[in-house]
Amino acid sequence: MKKAIIFDLWHTLAYREETIDTRQEVCDLLGLKDKSVLKDFMANNWYCNNLTEEEFFTLFLKSLGITTDEKLLNQLQQIWDKDKLQSKLYPDTIEILNKLKQKKIKLSLLSNATPSTYKILEFLGINDKFDSIILSCDAGIKKPNEQIFLMMLNKLNLSPKEVIMIGDKFSVDLEPAQKLGITTILIARDKEPEDCKANYTIKDLNEILPILIDYES
Repeated sequence: MKKAIIFDLWHTLAYREETIDTRQEVCDLLGLKDKSVLKDFMANNWYCNNLTEEEFFTLFLKSLGITTDEKLLNQLQQIWDKDKLQSKLYPDTIEILNKLKQKKIKLSLLSNATPSTYKILEFLGINDKFDSIILSCDAGIKKPNEQIFLMMLNKLNLSPKEVIMIGDKFSVDLEPAQKLGITTILIARDKEPEDCKANYTIKDLNEILPILIDYES
């Protein structure tokens, strides 16, 4: 019997609208032509470190050789505050989380993310939907490192066979979980599902419910 479901966040439960591109705005302010400079620096320095926005941007500016001043830091933080405004839930997210809660299924969130994600979860109204949350910035490691999945299992106090992992990227979200014996579900919403060895592939989160029935006995 499955007792818990671990969800990835982005492109599984939530997405970012393209009307606001905070990363591009940061790069424009700093005169950076290549957005990947910020993206890569975040991946290497923020996703595995619990830094405040001020601490991160101070570190980023230093790496670029740009003198840090209070005005510039305030401008960067104001831009970053807009990040939550472009964050949206998929239409099926709240519905499935509530249905699973009614079934007494433990709900967990496991995401490669920065500390700013806590503000986004609160903005989206789902911060209190989960029994446990592990973000890579707190864990000090990112998916696909198997250790972060083991940390979640330990937090849930459950064995791999009692848990399902749902995500949109097989190599990052599902393959390491599967190696540990966790049942995996690939969510492929508006795209062709990638050729992978996930246990199940779905287009809508409500498709989780009939899968759970298979494990009720």
